[in-house]
Amino acid sequence: MSTFRLSVVTAALVLGMGAIGGVPGLTAAGVAHAQTAPATTLSSAQLQSLVMFPDVLSMMAGKLSWVQQLGDAYLSQPKDLMAAVQALRARAKAAGNLSSNQHVAVSSEQSSIIIQPANFQVVYVPQYNPAVVYGAWS
Repeated sequence: MSTFRLSVVTAALVLGMGAIGGVPGLTAAGVAHAQTAPATTLSSAQLQSLVMFPDVLSMMAGKLSWVQQLGDAYLSQPKDLMAAVQALRARAKAAGNLSSNQHVAVSSEQSSIIIQPANFQVVYVPQYNPAVVYGAWS
């Protein structure tokens, strides 16, 4: 999991995304280079996996403060963070906005809601409006 701004910035630069924050267009050549870059260019498994998802990387590069805060929360309170994720999943499911479809398989195991790819050969990165998905906040 890439939790720190430096990892995001490094991956974005390897992909040739240019200025962080503005994140101009991503080129096919940049993706190809990053996906085949030697370990000296991409020094960690985090970076190597992150460059495989340029849309996610672009979003993260544009929200570096949020990435840092999420990383800090995960490192300092991983159980609390994952409990919050499960609470949000439960809200989305209760609002009728979390169910299996052509992209994901949603199941429950004990008190956990599990979301897995419907096809493990394809990675689907959802984009949604949290105010709609999780239902009304009281």
